[in-house]
Amino acid sequence: MGAVAYLSQSKYGKYGNVKYEGANKEVVINNCSNYITGIGGDTVSAGSSTTTCTANTYETEKGRAASTTGNITGVYDMSGGAWECVMGNYNNKVSSSGFSSMPEAKYYDFYETTSPTTACDGGICYGHALSEIQGWYNDYQNFVSESIPWFVRGGKGVFESGNHVGDANATGTSRAVCVPRA
Repeated sequence: MGAVAYLSQSKYGKYGNVKYEGANKEVVINNCSNYITGIGGDTVSAGSSTTTCTANTYETEKGRAASTTGNITGVYDMSGGAWECVMGNYNNKVSSSGFSSMPEAKYYDFYETTSPTTACDGGICYGHALSEIQGWYNDYQNFVSESIPWFVRGGKGVFESGNHVGDANATGTSRAVCVPRA
């Protein structure tokens, strides 16, 4: 999700889309309380709603504003909707994730400290869309910890991140992302 969040701010994303200016370059929240995909709120930070779940769909102007590109071909639900569970973990803590043991290390991002400034081999985790984007669009950020070791993304902003115990039974979603490793 971090890579797609960055893409939204590039010349290929909503930030580079000439149809949007100023604050409108931010990806609009999906504020549908029924968790229907491809919905755009009336504003960037609109509160949850069931009435817009049928009105601001992906093919409408407000729906397209909720895409990472500002058009119908972008990635939806990066802001708002359900929290996205991502494979970022503190110190190999299984917690209540539903895993009986941690998967192979190549399948998740390992954070060795609870500080966003030293979590990646003693330094900032560039490219993870965590420490280097703090404060962008005033999106909420909370880092993993000993008792809350898993990352979640996208609660109310593209660059929003939080921590989670990894409860396999909690309300949330996930999306498959293929990332080539060097």
